[in-house]
Amino acid sequence: MAATEDTKMLGGLVSGLAKRNFFNDATFTNEFLKEQLFPDATDDDFNALANQFEKLLQRAAKEDMDIKHVEGAVGSAGLPAPHQEAFVKFWKSQKAKIHDRILKQASWSNALVGLDWRIDVKSRSKAAEQLNDPTAIMELKLGRAGVEEVAEVVRFEMSADQLGKLLREVEAIEAKLDSGGK
Repeated sequence: MAATEDTKMLGGLVSGLAKRNFFNDATFTNEFLKEQLFPDATDDDFNALANQFEKLLQRAAKEDMDIKHVEGAVGSAGLPAPHQEAFVKFWKSQKAKIHDRILKQASWSNALVGLDWRIDVKSRSKAAEQLNDPTAIMELKLGRAGVEEVAEVVRFEMSADQLGKLLREVEAIEAKLDSGGK
């Protein structure tokens, strides 16, 4: 096998391990990766290689390593040059995605993931013959940031006065954020 093909196969292995470990893609089992990338390798050799790459991935992600530190880590792990090259190339291109994914997974509190609204004008009710006061119907969708699934939906009505007060409060929050919280 040519060195370029070897590096591509090793890069595919690191990519598959990252998908399994950080993106919860269970299709990338060791058996699948071995079958697709290294069918001629023994189970023991393949598992040793996969474990070594997996440990390096976990360490690089946990420590949020930059390229210089990754190069040092793979060098001190005693990996052959093609293995080092494949790992460093992968980390250069995927570090940001992995870091973002870890941050999203670490966030346990709900965040606003959606907002819908409409204006209603009641024209009749049992209590009064004519009501022309518009109200804003709000729907807040709460969930974990970066996760499509909505955990909770909060619906409520607001009068024009209540909406005005809310907007003033939001503007005050925005001003605080813009000033760095000072």
